Amino acid sequence: MKVVSCVLGRRELLSIVGLYGRIN
Repeated sequence: MKVVSCVLGRRELLSIVGLYGRIN
């Protein structure tokens, strides 16, 4: 479960960074 949550967290961070990059 910890590994799954870690992977999901990384995906969320990547998506957020991608959106932030698009805005800027």
